[in-house]
Formats: sequence, structure tokens, C-alpha cells
Amino acid sequence: MKKVTVVLAVSAGLAVAPRPACAHVSPPVVLATEAQILKDMTGRTEGLTVTRVKLDSSQRAALREGCGCKASDVSYRAYVAGPEGGKAAAVVFVSEPTQHGPVRVAVSLDRDGRVAAARVLEVTEESLPWVKPLIDQDLPGDYVGRRSGDDFGISERFEKMRLESMRRFYAQVVSSLIRRAAVLYDVALRPRD
Repeated sequence: MKKVTVVLAVSAGLAVAPRPACAHVSPPVVLATEAQILKDMTGRTEGLTVTRVKLDSSQRAALREGCGCKASDVSYRAYVAGPEGGKAAAVVFVSEPTQHGPVRVAVSLDRDGRVAAARVLEVTEESLPWVKPLIDQDLPGDYVGRRSGDDFGISERFEKMRLESMRRFYAQVVSSLIRRAAVLYDVALRPRD
């Protein structure tokens, strides 16, 4: 009996002994590549270069004010059309960390700053069951034609669906990323005449 007690005591001690925290990392699920998105959104296959757009402190402040986001990123990735034009004036890549991993979105904007197209590029395995139905029902399409100052809340069509809490959370994440890209275009990418 003493041997069983000792084994149980040692086992219990090992179970509560301090050890490094193990982070839960869900693998990414790439739904579309940047190259494919650029081809789809610009109508071009050559001469496309994605650059890092650096924001100064006043641009970060304007981005924070315009989209209500933290805007802590000093730079963003974007394709900006030159004089050769194309279907899009810019394609902006934005992401948001969530408790289940990042959500990454690409947003195409026309020269007036209207959303021309938006697509979810990447989520994690854990968030995919909540995000995939939103993609299948074309949530990003509900924001086409909107500008940075417009309403980017969950659309009436999705409000009528009475989304469960996690699906609603991810609908808000996607819509806020699309808005962030529109505001970013106005703040840092729109050609100044």
C-alpha cells in the first residue's frame, strides 16, 4: 500500500510541477495565393510587384481614427498600379490576429477608393469551420462599392442569418479588415492630384 501511495504522490507532484507553457498553434490554411489574387484582381499576369508601404506617425494616427483599429503596424503589403493601370488601383493585404490564429484578406480598390473585390486568403485550421461558410456565402462581396467612410458593419443579409457567436465574430473580423484596407488606401496609397 505504501508503494502505491508513494507512486501517486510522485505522479501528482509531477503533474503540478512548473513547466514551460505550451502554446497552441493551429496550422494555416491557404485559401488563395497572393499571385492568384493579384491576377484575379488586376487582370494582369506580368509586371506585378507587391511592395511594403511604410506609414509615418500621422498616417498611422489617421488609420487608427478611420478604422478604429490599433494601427500599430508601421508597414503593410500592397500592389499599387502605376501608369499602366489595370482593373485595380491597388490591392492591399491586411491581417488580424485572433485567439485562433490570424485571418488574412486581400482587398482591391479602384482609383476612387471604392472596394472592387475582397477575398479571404488565409485562416487557420481551427477557424476554418467558422470562416468557410462566410466565404461560401460571399461575405466579402457585400462590401464591394463601399468607401472608407461607409458602414462596414455586418450586412443586413448576414444579420438575417442570425449567426452563432464565433461565426459572427469572424464576420466582424473580415469586414473590419476590408474597411482597414479602404482606409489605408485613402491614407497612404491614393494618388494625390
